[in-house]
Amino acid sequence: MELSNIQWGIAVLTIAALFLGRMVWVGIRNKSIRNFQGTHTSQEVPSYYLQISIYGLAAILLAALAVLLVHQEFGPLYSVGLALALFPLLWLWVHLWDLPSYLLKGIIRVFNLKISLPKLPSKKSVEQLTEVEEEQPADSPVTEEEPAPFTVEDWFQAADALISHATGQPHSSLFPHNSGPISWIAARRHFRREWEVKSKRDFQEIQDWLFQIGHRREFHEQMEFIMNMDTQELQQYLEDVDAGKFGLDTLQEQAEEKHRVEMVRTNQDGIRYQSFLAWDYLRYIHNYKLGVAAGFASEDEALNRMRSAGQVLQNRYGSWAELGKNYLDARQFWSSVEMEKGGEKWWKAYHSLTKDPASIWNQSPWPFRLIEIEEQAE
Repeated sequence: MELSNIQWGIAVLTIAALFLGRMVWVGIRNKSIRNFQGTHTSQEVPSYYLQISIYGLAAILLAALAVLLVHQEFGPLYSVGLALALFPLLWLWVHLWDLPSYLLKGIIRVFNLKISLPKLPSKKSVEQLTEVEEEQPADSPVTEEEPAPFTVEDWFQAADALISHATGQPHSSLFPHNSGPISWIAARRHFRREWEVKSKRDFQEIQDWLFQIGHRREFHEQMEFIMNMDTQELQQYLEDVDAGKFGLDTLQEQAEEKHRVEMVRTNQDGIRYQSFLAWDYLRYIHNYKLGVAAGFASEDEALNRMRSAGQVLQNRYGSWAELGKNYLDARQFWSSVEMEKGGEKWWKAYHSLTKDPASIWNQSPWPFRLIEIEEQAE
């Protein structure tokens, strides 16, 4: 079946419409990210305008090709060849200013060079430095800059430190922005993989569950069930677990259930007196940190909800070390198999935070007023 020029033109025009739609989607997505994560200038997110211009130019070129195809009687093969030629030009135009960087990286790799390039100061930092030099007389003594006051965000950054350290996530700030280390795509991928969350509604349901119920209700009911069994009943229960009853179909689930029984029977790590609040609420705080990056919550909303969890943690535990120890004990109860595979990195993060004098835990006060957030604007 041979297509007419008009049919070919419609096909190319359809592709142009797809590029135009992509351009609009990128614009809406980036605008929503900036609204969620704070106001940014175009210099901080140059990829936003770059992507808009890429897809817009592609749509214009393809639309022009469709018009030429219909009105100038170009043949289909010629038109397809012209379209294929346009795409390398588009790619070259997109990466034109990246070529020097690519060439430099190639030279470094080929010759195994170790080059440390100096970081140039931004225009804003230069202007600030100039103002300070103008205001300060030449003979005035050099004074040390006073440390910034400790804030509510700093407290929750410390609360999130254990999970961020152990999972290898950046923890230089509580809420990463567009120019920060955690991207919108990575945060969304995390929620889909770990929580099966695909929308803001899913996210809020998970957060409400963690705050109001969490694993702690299930764990307490399970411990009560185990402690109320006599020796014969417990032996029969373990045999049923090995047989795959109670929905425990996999060997991992059976191993974890038997480990929980052993932990409760021996009161390992004082598990019988565990509230499991650290387990649920530290994940709650961490989810809000990533939820801002994913566009599921604003910074103000996240911080307000974190404060409620933070107050509960302060009332329940007496220090960062106690909070972290209870979290790890609960994680052991949740999945002994996961802790056997990756427990070393969790305990390494814990010991680093507790023993390093420069760690965020040792630099952050445990008792701190979390109610007033208006003071942070001063």
